[in-house]
Amino acid sequence: MKEQFTRKRIIKSAEDLFAAFDFSDVSMRAISNSARVNISSIYYYYHSKEALLEHILKATEQLIILHLPCNQKMDNPIDQLVRFTSDFLSRLLGDSNLILIFLKARNGNIEAGLRGYIDRIEAMIASALDTLLDQCRRSGVITLAIPNQIIINVFFIMMSEAARYKRRYLLANPDGSGQEALLAAQLHQLRQPIEALFRYILV
Repeated sequence: MKEQFTRKRIIKSAEDLFAAFDFSDVSMRAISNSARVNISSIYYYYHSKEALLEHILKATEQLIILHLPCNQKMDNPIDQLVRFTSDFLSRLLGDSNLILIFLKARNGNIEAGLRGYIDRIEAMIASALDTLLDQCRRSGVITLAIPNQIIINVFFIMMSEAARYKRRYLLANPDGSGQEALLAAQLHQLRQPIEALFRYILV
């Protein structure tokens, strides 16, 4: 029980620090201090920062799998597309930092071993979006000649901008003060225009 509690504290501290700061700027000592555990305990469970990030990316991958669009044919595909975009944003701006860490790592300099996890997560998201976009085209909802990949790139650009927004908040409020109220405001301010933009692009 104590071992499980210690590992959870280490992972939570690593998530918080990786979300707020560049991966290269986070030391194992900083994670140790944040988790209030001996640094040797971290090395016992995770032999390096890369191993910690790998654990977090695996959790991100499972989170994405759980929330991929179901592609049910009775659902309007464009509604599924907008809902997935909106839900992705909600998870990004919510309490979990998993999505934020993935988006930061996607645009950062990460070693090749970890890049495979990032590429796999991105490929899963892109494949789900590509499938929904094809359904939209077949049903006549999308008549634009814009390639799917460009629209998918727009999705990642929008989410990366939202990630930068959250990261600025985390850096300005390291103690989490006012987080609940601010994140609610972020969702209200960002979610609606992103939904509107996506519908404008597609319809």
